[in-house]
Amino acid sequence: MLVAQATNDAVWDWDFASGNIWGNDRFREIFNLQEGQPFGFDEYIQYVHPDDREQIIENFREALHKHDNQINEEFRLRTSQNDYYLTLYDRSNILYNSEGQGYRMLGAMQDITELRKSARQLVLEKELSDSIINSLPGIFYLMNRQGELYRWNKNLEAVTGYGRDELLKGNAVDFFYHPGEAKVRIEKVFNTGEDSVEAHLITKNGEAIPYYFTGIATQYEGEHCLIGVGIDISERVHSQRELKKSEENFRMLIEQASDGIFICNQYLQYLDVNSSAAKLTGYSKEELLDMNMFDNILTVDPNSSEVLLMDDMKDGNVVIKERTLRRKNGQVINVEISAKMLPDGRFQGIVGDI
Repeated sequence: MLVAQATNDAVWDWDFASGNIWGNDRFREIFNLQEGQPFGFDEYIQYVHPDDREQIIENFREALHKHDNQINEEFRLRTSQNDYYLTLYDRSNILYNSEGQGYRMLGAMQDITELRKSARQLVLEKELSDSIINSLPGIFYLMNRQGELYRWNKNLEAVTGYGRDELLKGNAVDFFYHPGEAKVRIEKVFNTGEDSVEAHLITKNGEAIPYYFTGIATQYEGEHCLIGVGIDISERVHSQRELKKSEENFRMLIEQASDGIFICNQYLQYLDVNSSAAKLTGYSKEELLDMNMFDNILTVDPNSSEVLLMDDMKDGNVVIKERTLRRKNGQVINVEISAKMLPDGRFQGIVGDI
């Protein structure tokens, strides 16, 4: 009796012969009972959530049939407030007489409502977290300092071709051509707090995909970890390669042109010239790139109608003019200039000796 009064659990004692259930203070509080007030199983079962009643009755019948002594079960119980249910964990023992018939049952119900709420909240938060992680456009990873993966999104499995068990047994550095370098970059994250790198992700079938990886040091369940994302940059790398190829082709065409080609900025400073331009002017490419159009290379009367009009070129027009050009050795020659504004705002002039 003293133990029943000292505990926070709802302690109860059910006498099968009388049908009465005795309970301690906590038990009576839950059911809003007065001390000594009759209370039996029929009243008790009505407080149990309708979805849990049949299971409780079945557990009891099965225990008696098998002569089991102990029943442990979790269920929801309506309080005296009617609209509020507690979640209880009940541990009970059945006593049998010499003839093997049950005559008494004693138990203690522990209120685990808040525990279950917390558990459900954690589940909801994890589900939300998983939803967010799986909605990321790239791959997501959480690993420890040794490169062992703790969490990842579905994209990582889809991209690499590795299943869950393989990822759990594997190591993040296995995704790179140079594991040693990958270890160095992972260690840098833990030493500096964050890092990023472009590298090829190696899939299970050996395919190499260019990725941009990020990493930030964080705490996960009390352990120093790295969290980050990887973005597929295949299109960007392809575009860069195509751009480089295009520039190389453009350079080749410029170099092969018989006329001098001059590229300048809005201040008419030379940004690029071809070999024919150097041959035409007598200056080296390096000398020309330190000059601009007003350095007595092209000579014309400023008041002449032959002056190139910048506004015309800015309007998208190709301006063709004849001028005289003073070469490095002082020789003056007649040239024709075809000038236009390029899409990126630079100006291009094609100069031919006439």
